[in-house]
Amino acid sequence: MDDKKFLEKINPERREFLEKLTIGAFAIPTVISVMMLNQKLNLTTANAVSNDGMVPPPPE
Repeated sequence: MDDKKFLEKINPERREFLEKLTIGAFAIPTVISVMMLNQKLNLTTANAVSNDGMVPPPPE
């Protein structure tokens, strides 16, 4: 069956919903992965800065 003919038979509202659902199925995990990667990089940078070898002076 030809894909275009098949898509023409589907209700336009349902077709639009399925397009959004398909895009969301790929976009949401991608965005979350990038956010997690960014968080990991920020934590690594923060650890590198906090472990710079400087010892605080003893309390008086």
